[in-house]
Amino acid sequence: MAKGGPAPEPTSLRIMKGNPSHRPINKAEPQPRAVAPTSPIPLSERAIEFWNYFVPILASMKVLSEADGVPLANLCNAMCTLEEAQEMIKTEGLIMVSKSGWLQISPFQSLIQQQMKIIGEICSQFGLTPSSRTKIKSNDNKTTEWGDF
Repeated sequence: MAKGGPAPEPTSLRIMKGNPSHRPINKAEPQPRAVAPTSPIPLSERAIEFWNYFVPILASMKVLSEADGVPLANLCNAMCTLEEAQEMIKTEGLIMVSKSGWLQISPFQSLIQQQMKIIGEICSQFGLTPSSRTKIKSNDNKTTEWGDF
């Protein structure tokens, strides 16, 4: 049975935000190494280009760890799917004629909207949107009981 309310934030993110809720910090939370992950799934050539685009950005923001391979691969694959759907709309057009002769919006439009939602959610988790970054306070050169962040 699912618990109500928002998903809990990782401890490192709560510390970076200054622990605004003042709730106890989970001192036993697993801490993955802060190294670039490897993709757990095979990526297309284009997805690898997105991977190589995002890794340096996330590493410089200090939000990337070895445990982030799956969400990063999902982000790269969603970017590829979005790109392909947009290309299909360029080729076939936004409005299509159905077999019965009615005008309809391309099914690729709903695919684009789905991918944009997925991309937005993953980007927000990584702090890649302006609003998600406002919630993070950098702890560069500061040491906490969790080590350097």
